[in-house]
Amino acid sequence: MDRTHRIVRIVVVGIVLAGIVPGALFALDWDERSVVHSQQLGTSINPVGLSLFSRLSLSVPLYREAEGVLWDSAKVEAGVINRLTPAFDDVGAEFYFEPIAIADVRARFVVRQMFDGLGNGYAPLDGPDVNYGPAADLDRYTRMGTMVEINPRFKIAVGPIIAFDQVTLRRVEMTEKSDESGWFYEPLGDVAQENGDWQFGNSAVVLWDTPLAREGSPRQVLLGVDYSLMSVDMDDPEWQRVSLMAVWSAPDLFGEDGPAFSLVGLLGAPIEHRYYDLADGEPYVAMQAGLTWNY
Repeated sequence: MDRTHRIVRIVVVGIVLAGIVPGALFALDWDERSVVHSQQLGTSINPVGLSLFSRLSLSVPLYREAEGVLWDSAKVEAGVINRLTPAFDDVGAEFYFEPIAIADVRARFVVRQMFDGLGNGYAPLDGPDVNYGPAADLDRYTRMGTMVEINPRFKIAVGPIIAFDQVTLRRVEMTEKSDESGWFYEPLGDVAQENGDWQFGNSAVVLWDTPLAREGSPRQVLLGVDYSLMSVDMDDPEWQRVSLMAVWSAPDLFGEDGPAFSLVGLLGAPIEHRYYDLADGEPYVAMQAGLTWNY
């Protein structure tokens, strides 16, 4: 636990310093501010998942005078979010900070409402080794809690190759009863965890910006590979997988005044998972479609 807390403190201090130093040199460019509204619909199998993610935020360019590829995308965003799934609803606030093109960080705090309809809900466990797989017969309850999530990300682009590495630090704390062990199944991370534990995840992605899109078009077709893992309290990974990844970005699909459209697909092979194995015909498959409006 101490090691996890040290990592969290380092990330938080980094965010604060990154905000203070550029702010002392440049003022926010309020004249170029905008309101960003996005909707993302995602689905997956192995594990089964479905979510509608909504975001409404104010976006302000970070530097008034600096120009160049490292600074053009720099910005600060703050707003409200909602993630609705058949198992829970997360409602809260989000802060995004990109001081330079090669690094950014996203932080979220939400109130979580888990509900026991459709065979979902809060699933208490007697311990970390209890079966929580898709065939498990678990008691499900309606329950409230909170989630804190911090996502530092580092990015690089060399010619048509784009790579980024994102860390996930996530703490979920649910209301528990006195006769419960404190262990439960957390569906967002797909892990068994003790109440208040930190999840640690990492996703490393390498993409090739292919020439498949029409020349002169703002659209992009990217193909690549994603390696992801998730652990609890910095222990050994609960799961790992490698996935083929495809991204279609079409900001002009609905015209000049319409929303930007994106589509992401993943076809993955579990390297390590309690309940899924590619040899048993259980690949990880995920799709996400997104719309983004700028006002």
